[in-house]
Amino acid sequence: MRFGVLGPPEVSKRTGPIRLTPKLRALLAALLTRPNATVPAGELIDAVWSGAPPPSASDSLRIYVHQLRRALGDADRIVRTPTGFRLVVGTGELDAAGFEELVEAAKASGDLADRARLLADALRDWRGPAFAGLADLPVVREEAARLDDLRQTAAADRIDAELTRGRHAAVVAEVAGLVEQHPYAERLRGQLMLALYRLGRSAEALEVFRADWQLLAVDLGQQPGAALRELEHAILTNDPALDPEPARTVPRELPPDLATFTGRVAESRWITRALERHPVVAISGPGGAGKSTLAIHTAHQIAGRFPDGQLYVDLHGSTPDVRPLEPAEVLARFLRSLGLPAGSVPAGEVEAGALFRSLTHNLRLLVVLDNAYDTAQVRPLLPGGATCAVLVTGRRALTSLDAATHQLDALDHTEAAALLSRIAGAGRLAADPAAADEVVRLCGRLPLAIGIAAARLVTRPRWTVRTLVDRLAVEDRRLSELAADDRSVRTSFAVSYADLATPAAARMFRLLGLLDGVDVSVPVAAAIADVPVDRAETLLDELVDVQLATTSHTRRYRLHDLLRLFARERAAAEESAHERTEARLRAMHCYVGSATSGLRTIMPAYEWRLRVAPVDKPRHAGVRLSTAAEVTAWLAAERENLLVTAGRAVRDDPELVMNLAAPLSLLLEYRGRWRDHLSLAELTRRAAEQTGDPLHGALAGNDLGWSLMTLGRIEESLGPLENAVRAWRRGGNGDGEALSLHGLGAAHRLLGRQEKALAILREAVAVARRCGNIARAASCLTTIGLTYQSVGAYEQAVRTHTEAVALSGKCGIWINEVMTLGGLAEVRRLTGDPARAAEIFQQALETGRASGYRGTYWEAEHLWGLGRARHDQGLDGAECWRAAARILCDLGLIQASERAAIDRGDHPDTPMVIAERLA
Repeated sequence: MRFGVLGPPEVSKRTGPIRLTPKLRALLAALLTRPNATVPAGELIDAVWSGAPPPSASDSLRIYVHQLRRALGDADRIVRTPTGFRLVVGTGELDAAGFEELVEAAKASGDLADRARLLADALRDWRGPAFAGLADLPVVREEAARLDDLRQTAAADRIDAELTRGRHAAVVAEVAGLVEQHPYAERLRGQLMLALYRLGRSAEALEVFRADWQLLAVDLGQQPGAALRELEHAILTNDPALDPEPARTVPRELPPDLATFTGRVAESRWITRALERHPVVAISGPGGAGKSTLAIHTAHQIAGRFPDGQLYVDLHGSTPDVRPLEPAEVLARFLRSLGLPAGSVPAGEVEAGALFRSLTHNLRLLVVLDNAYDTAQVRPLLPGGATCAVLVTGRRALTSLDAATHQLDALDHTEAAALLSRIAGAGRLAADPAAADEVVRLCGRLPLAIGIAAARLVTRPRWTVRTLVDRLAVEDRRLSELAADDRSVRTSFAVSYADLATPAAARMFRLLGLLDGVDVSVPVAAAIADVPVDRAETLLDELVDVQLATTSHTRRYRLHDLLRLFARERAAAEESAHERTEARLRAMHCYVGSATSGLRTIMPAYEWRLRVAPVDKPRHAGVRLSTAAEVTAWLAAERENLLVTAGRAVRDDPELVMNLAAPLSLLLEYRGRWRDHLSLAELTRRAAEQTGDPLHGALAGNDLGWSLMTLGRIEESLGPLENAVRAWRRGGNGDGEALSLHGLGAAHRLLGRQEKALAILREAVAVARRCGNIARAASCLTTIGLTYQSVGAYEQAVRTHTEAVALSGKCGIWINEVMTLGGLAEVRRLTGDPARAAEIFQQALETGRASGYRGTYWEAEHLWGLGRARHDQGLDGAECWRAAARILCDLGLIQASERAAIDRGDHPDTPMVIAERLA
């Protein structure tokens, strides 16, 4: 459908114009004054009845709207709103919108011929005055006048563009006609005078001025404006400034925009906006991230804002086997591009730079400095005008340059997949979308790698996408696969590697490639390189400077997946097998030592586990974690790395997995990271099978059983726990036996076998007391108390929980104290004393929070209990429940949907993870 208001209002379909009655035309015109926006019913009534509506106008208006919908053939075109009606107009359907879009495009264009063409196209759709025949309607009048003014301005702008181009002969007749139509428009009259003067018709030009003087004096009692009077004086004196400007060299040096450019919408928008506020924008990033293609694409998008041209140079700051360009070379090139004869270009950098700044002082010029080496190379190349803009790309972050900066990283998955699809073909990838996603992952979402991978598919039509995945999946061969023609991921990385200033930094990079985690802390990097922490940080920052690593505000460092493979290649080539092994051991022992320190701080009663898997010849002491907050922060930062590293060590050194699992398993369990706890337990079981040590097997069985039980897989937990009990007994380890008996008793309780549970738990208490483990005895008593309360034996439950609290107070371990307090609080609530229960829950929360259990499962359980106690008192427990739900969701123990339901509910159901533990 096509709507027209640039002339008499009209509407047409592909089959031809739609005939409308006068009232329907008026209604349509009123709606078209505000397309896709509500026009108030009162204004529509005034339009339809020309300001004299009948008493039934409101009802009649709805009838006319219905008739107009029927005439348009689309019931959804006109939408009723609370205050009026809205006409839905699609993109390209309204001639006025198309006119304004072309006018805006013309304003943005820096090319005079292009600007004139766009304005001519914009004016071509006009069929007469806007809303002709209905422009006097109050609702239409303002919009009609606005559009007519825009039309007149656009016509004058087009003539200005043509006059600036020296095409005065082509426009003189047209502007003369416009002056007749708009006799008071002095801008048009001045354009006519200038065109006539340039055609050698000065007398006629002055006559135009005199006619304006007479018209204004007779009709308005005024004289011509200052601009027109100055033009008359210039014509009388034959001012050379009126002559057309001589043709000037306008450089258009941008390389072609890539047809396959995909994504980077947010980044391109950021660059565009940044250049509006700052004359220099610098884009840095690792090799292969697509800095150049982004800069060139964005430069093409904004080229129209720079009518004096665009300069481009590849500075070869990271081009293999090519020396970076000297500033003097670039300045000479730029000066020639701006029209300076070769013989007039100064040879020296200082003189050439000064001349370049002088020539660009008043220009609107865009300069793209691609592939810069450093700030010293860039600074002399900055133009002198505040209206110029400079876009710099380079691997190094040009921190000392006065510029807005942006660090470019890999594409997000959606953009990376779109790039692969655009090059390789959507049909090719649709046959196996999972394989396509895997290609993106294996390429690390790096544009260079994705482009090469896609090109290999294009040039090998018999390959399936899965074939490419299988080839890329082999780590030792992946970088070799990512090479095509003159493009290679390995070569791109090698340039940055060669650019490292010190051998020590290169060694740090190589050794980091031996790690398997997602990132690395400074202490672990110091351990792997066997250097002090402050020296390690200096070396890591050197890697960041050349884009071989990235860093975060938490001072953790990361290698892109493909960079890690490259680093590993260099390590294999430049480090001995012995040093590679020792480096891995130092890093692993740093993790083990840190976890051990955390265990001793949080759970000293479990130190016996360290003796089950003692470290032989420790290579590194690890990080000292002396507070619960430090343990929590360390675990949050290293959790993924620890599991990945343990997974690698299962194959290479199962003893190390046992060394790590002995302290780490308890830290994960303490924080409520039960899924991670299970993952580590599975690795521990595999490692114990390889070491063959019975006590290793007992530790693995215990940890596996406990983790399965906490995740609700109760039946599965029995076997590992029973095996662990037997193994501990054979090894004479009472602490381990008490722990596994506790787990076994708790599992039977959750299965409803209360008598059996009580028998096992009493045995666990006896074993714990016998070996002096008071903390374990207190924990077992809490579970016995839960068993009593699950069968309604509340009096016995109260006595047992009270005993557990007293015993935990003697052992001086805060985590035991808060857990036993939680058990006592819950049984007080169940026995009808919610006020006392709330007091004890509050005591547990205060004790725990003072010692660092914020964000743990236990805090969530106690918050939930406090909420229930408050509810039982007739108070509001919702705030406590919402806080508990937030923690459980962060720990992955409930879904976001369950958290949302808890947030909305006045008295939500207890989450299953809590209900099952307390059942």
